[in-house]
Amino acid sequence: MLKFVKRIETKEHSIFYSFIHYKDEIIGFYRKHYYSGHKINKIKIDQEFNIIEDNDETFNGEDPRCFIHEERYQNSEYNKDTLYVTDNYVDRQQLYNYENKSYIKIKYRGKNLSFISHKNTMYFIYKTKPFLLCKLYPTCGLAKEIETDGSNHNDLVYRGGTPGYRFKKNENKYYGFGHKTYDDSNNILKHDIFLWIVDFTNDKPSIKVTDVEKPPNAKNICDPTCVIEINNKLYMVTAESDEAWFLDQDYVTNVYEITDVEFIEMVNG
Repeated sequence: MLKFVKRIETKEHSIFYSFIHYKDEIIGFYRKHYYSGHKINKIKIDQEFNIIEDNDETFNGEDPRCFIHEERYQNSEYNKDTLYVTDNYVDRQQLYNYENKSYIKIKYRGKNLSFISHKNTMYFIYKTKPFLLCKLYPTCGLAKEIETDGSNHNDLVYRGGTPGYRFKKNENKYYGFGHKTYDDSNNILKHDIFLWIVDFTNDKPSIKVTDVEKPPNAKNICDPTCVIEINNKLYMVTAESDEAWFLDQDYVTNVYEITDVEFIEMVNG
């Protein structure tokens, strides 16, 4: 499913690069240093994933992901696209509103939330197995759990990753990628990739989870940070290292082309 394309040339000790199309550019956000408590930087890349601008525009945060929250209302002139960047600090989750440079403190514990913008409402996946989906009220940061179909068994190794991306011809279905966290037989920490698909078609949303074969060159820790389409191809960007973070080691940002024909046809409708 994942074909290695390139390693992005990044600053030493920086990690967790996430990209998005924004106002006719491809911009991104990254964590400046593997230690906790550092800043998030904004950058710009070209279509070959070369960093072409890093202007040291910074704000507080950790392990950024970025997504657009769309608000569209019939018979109304109110239409709004807001770019949000996650501050993924454990038990201190925040959303950074890039438009007005303000923070929304999410009043919900944990980390690795996967955000979905669906029909003027912001949701996040709090847990994958069991499927726990919350509705977020951005004005105050309050979150409310909503009822799902409850079809998944308990397995807490499945954790969040990318935001949700809408199927092109189905406004009720979204996909994203997360990471599984476990120790192997040699007590080496591993992060592997899985695919999730959330369906809002019925009254109770459902989720389907599929493990993804890890690319041969991927390091022990391999976290998906975003999916981006460029020239009609889908790419996944990852944050990788051989040991747990907070150590002085080689931190890798890789780009993989998503090549699974069945999945691409499903996304494109």
